[in-house]
Amino acid sequence: GWNFGIDFAGFGGMLIAFAILVAMYYGMIFAIGEMAAAMPHTGGAYSFARSAMGPWGGLVTGAAETIEYVATTAVIVYFSA
Repeated sequence: GWNFGIDFAGFGGMLIAFAILVAMYYGMIFAIGEMAAAMPHTGGAYSFARSAMGPWGGLVTGAAETIEYVATTAVIVYFSA
């Protein structure tokens, strides 16, 4: 969490890391916004991957997203108990 980052890098290092994170997140937001405007159909990352890489790319991306959602929930429940 935040405490590990501050302990490891100090307040200045954590501030720099946070600034980098914000810049990367803005890049991701604008990229997804442009893709959603260019390809306005449902599916999110799955539909973008299918358009760019074909059916197998869409399948792999959809499976990875599903595993991510299931694994994230399991990890949160496991470590919060």
